[in-house]
Amino acid sequence: MRIPRPSRLPRRAAALAAAAALTLLGCAGTAAAVAGPQAGAPAEGPCKTRTGGVYFTPFGHADVTLKPQALKVLAKEKATWAVSAPLSKVPGRDDLARFPLGFFEDSIEPDLAHVFRVCYPGGLTLARPATKDKAVCDGIWLAVLPVPGAYCNLRVNDGPERRTLLATTTAKDLLVGSHSFHPVITPRVDPGTGELGFGPKDWEFRAARPFSDALATFGVDLPEGTPIFNLDATLSFLPGPDFWASLSGKTVYGDPLKSARTQG
Repeated sequence: MRIPRPSRLPRRAAALAAAAALTLLGCAGTAAAVAGPQAGAPAEGPCKTRTGGVYFTPFGHADVTLKPQALKVLAKEKATWAVSAPLSKVPGRDDLARFPLGFFEDSIEPDLAHVFRVCYPGGLTLARPATKDKAVCDGIWLAVLPVPGAYCNLRVNDGPERRTLLATTTAKDLLVGSHSFHPVITPRVDPGTGELGFGPKDWEFRAARPFSDALATFGVDLPEGTPIFNLDATLSFLPGPDFWASLSGKTVYGDPLKSARTQG
């Protein structure tokens, strides 16, 4: 009697489920800090390096879109925002930045305070030219456990660099989206790049108290809980535009990957 071969579909479904589980554990750098280290702790050096390492997929990219509420605060305070490589601001869009994902860029690492965290190189600068004040986030990480959120090494003006909770989110936002239904494990084709992958979409982050307090030191009023950005990530097993651009040492928009300058 011929024994029928088992279908490959369950295996693929299991693989997707495993990837999703890793996403939950790994998208961990920024979030686990709520119950862990508080603002004012020493800066985290490892997340400032661009060496790559263990990650969910070898390729991909993520878009960071500032929320209308955050843009309104920037306009009211006459403040600007800029990013440093490998993040790039999308030409013609003052609300959108992009960064590459994958083995060559990011890393998931164990951490005593966060259990696991996901490190992303690059940074963010908020500045108010009229008063010459600025807040610089360098070395950004995410964490899911015990509380989801985003952290960075934050320096206000010429003060010391401190580990600071930047923004908070929820497991529900990660798993199915904040204001629309987008399950994190659902395969999709990114309309902008054509990449086939999966990952969080419509993932909202809201201003955390430590970050709000830091900005308040030079008069910027960003209330705790204000929606500040969405994160849409495409995790892929196939190389996309960001990977091919990186082979020439540049971002997908032509900016030097290793440049320390910020893009306004």
